[in-house]
Amino acid sequence: MFISTGADGNNIVRLSPAAADGIFGTITLAGSVVQMAGTADTDLLLTKGSALKGDSVQLLGDGVDGYAIVASTGIWASA
Repeated sequence: MFISTGADGNNIVRLSPAAADGIFGTITLAGSVVQMAGTADTDLLLTKGSALKGDSVQLLGDGVDGYAIVASTGIWASA
């Protein structure tokens, strides 16, 4: 689990898997939907402008293709 501990609007969190791995799953919050398709070498980003202390994402590695999103809080983006 990754948790933003910085001040509101003052923190960037970038999760960048190994080049051969992807992140897959869906994050829905505040009317925004981020669909991570599991594309290799695509990052998951908590942007500075939307970051709130306590925003989080929990990932589960599958041992083959990368990581599945199993829980989240906050507004994240695909980068």
